[in-house]
Amino acid sequence: MWKYNLVIILFLAVACQNNSSNLLANKIEIIVSKDSSALILKNIDEYIIKELAADTLSTAQWQSNIAVYKKVEEDLQDLENPLAGKYAIVKNNIVFRPSQPFKKAEYYLVAIYMQKPDDNLLNHLKGTKSLFNNQPIQKTIKF
Repeated sequence: MWKYNLVIILFLAVACQNNSSNLLANKIEIIVSKDSSALILKNIDEYIIKELAADTLSTAQWQSNIAVYKKVEEDLQDLENPLAGKYAIVKNNIVFRPSQPFKKAEYYLVAIYMQKPDDNLLNHLKGTKSLFNNQPIQKTIKF
């Protein structure tokens, strides 16, 4: 009987967690480089940095994790293509340099599809244990 109670408690604990919240949303900081030529993403979990640095990622793979868009009307934002550019990991930060320079007085949208890894036992019991999230962190930057 106690086994059934344990299963019910674990099920309730997993079901009560908010799966839509991204744990890094308040932690990640996006700053503009001093010369305004790049965006720097700071405070990204060390584990995620190591995972991204472990492989040589193509631009498409980088953009599936972190994408920078020119900010347009909300209804049209989903149709906007990510900006082309180079991604690099520098001192535990992710740096994005666009192929074409950022334009002054324009807004850009940064979409981050990562969340903080969690070693919580209940999270390991879930069907999807992923660093990546379909509900991105979205931050708007003005140059």
